[in-house]
Amino acid sequence: GWCSYCRYCRKLSTMKEYTIVCIGAGSGGLSAARFAAQLGARVALVEKHKLGGDCTWTGCVPSKALIKAAKMAHMARNGAEYGVTAGDVSVDMVKVKEYVRNAVHTVYSHENPEETEKYGIDVILGAASFINKNTVEITPLDGTSPKYQLSAKFFVVCSGATINMPGFVKAAGDGPDILTYDNLFDNTKLPERLGVLGGGPIGSEIAQAYQRLGSQVIIFAREIMPKEDPAARDVVVEAFVKDGIQHVKGRATSLTREGGKLVVGTGKESYTVDAVLVATGRSPNTKTLGFDRVGVKLTKSGGIQVDSSLRTSVPNIYAAGDCTGTIHQFTHYAGIQSAIAVRNALLPSSANGAPEPVPRVTFTDPEVAHVGLTESDHRAKYGADAMVINWGLDKVERAICEHETLGFVKLMYRQSNKQLTGATMVCSRAGEMMHEIAVAIEAKMPITKLALMMHAYPSFSFVIQEMCGKVYTADLKTGCVGWLIDKFLKK
Repeated sequence: GWCSYCRYCRKLSTMKEYTIVCIGAGSGGLSAARFAAQLGARVALVEKHKLGGDCTWTGCVPSKALIKAAKMAHMARNGAEYGVTAGDVSVDMVKVKEYVRNAVHTVYSHENPEETEKYGIDVILGAASFINKNTVEITPLDGTSPKYQLSAKFFVVCSGATINMPGFVKAAGDGPDILTYDNLFDNTKLPERLGVLGGGPIGSEIAQAYQRLGSQVIIFAREIMPKEDPAARDVVVEAFVKDGIQHVKGRATSLTREGGKLVVGTGKESYTVDAVLVATGRSPNTKTLGFDRVGVKLTKSGGIQVDSSLRTSVPNIYAAGDCTGTIHQFTHYAGIQSAIAVRNALLPSSANGAPEPVPRVTFTDPEVAHVGLTESDHRAKYGADAMVINWGLDKVERAICEHETLGFVKLMYRQSNKQLTGATMVCSRAGEMMHEIAVAIEAKMPITKLALMMHAYPSFSFVIQEMCGKVYTADLKTGCVGWLIDKFLKK
């Protein structure tokens, strides 16, 4: 609500060269700017929309708030199995939107311009475009203030990505009945029938949320969550069937308007819906940054080309996160990568710009979490040395108490040195449970050592100690130690 130029005109009159300018103030840009400022650099952070980016305004934060609202509706309808009976459950989408927006604004209050400036960062609201390798031109957001320039020794581009809108969807025209993550959370009307185009994480999470809020959801996708472990996919599909979600196994190929409704075609069949959610992937934001003027190269997929240190083809310009076209399009990955880019720009030597392992979570119910190698990659890489232990939630006491026994925990490790290489978890707490495995993988901790770390009972995480303990006990009974144990017990 304030003029970006006037607010900072006093600063601009005294600006010298910045040490580093961060372009884009989503997770990546905020992390980069804060880290650089903490190192003592002179930092400017440029954002052409709102600080927080997609994650805060149209992604992670609002979607998780929506999922919570949907879960409350689901629990209210299904309380009888716990001995709790509620009356008829109604959903007020205006109040749901209010709840979601309250969550968004609370998160934003910790990263707004005033809070960000406390780090010693100059926040610039405007669109940046390179003039040369050391200068960007800023077009202020208000549309009337004059353009101006910022100079810096280094730049970190964290411009993110935007939705892929299929041509056949564009042909149907705009309207409130065509939803994306950009406008979904402003929706105040629950469609009777919602078509979801795409079965990836975004499509899956929102499909289940809207089904639980009261829509009849139809997912158009060849597979649900195709990048996940097949066993994990099967559990999610089972949960979706239980919720009443319909899955059309094929991609949508057409979208037309008939009698105030939308008709989704697959080439073989057509389905009438009241609205569609387009969740068909994302593409890097690179088109307006002036890269052609400075020689920053792009990949074939349109991402910013970077080397192992996140340096672009122009040595003083770095890039991180979704704008590079990485397969890891996660808020946490962009945050880590951008900090690495700053470290590599400002400090001696170089850190690896593609950190591993990368945890990921899809927040369906049950959640699907993964870190490290998948089972198939684990077996392909280690052959006979590859070991897998799988534990169903029907054997987990806390899951039984919560009546949440649909799912499993799977750990991958090597027989030779017992080191963990990966984990897949499908469980209502999977996103929280998975991090100790990530730490164990990073620390090259053997599964037998994790068995000796006491876990609180009856937590969901206790199953990890049980699984590791099973391996530990089996390991004790092998080799010389096993021979000594047999001798001792036979006395």
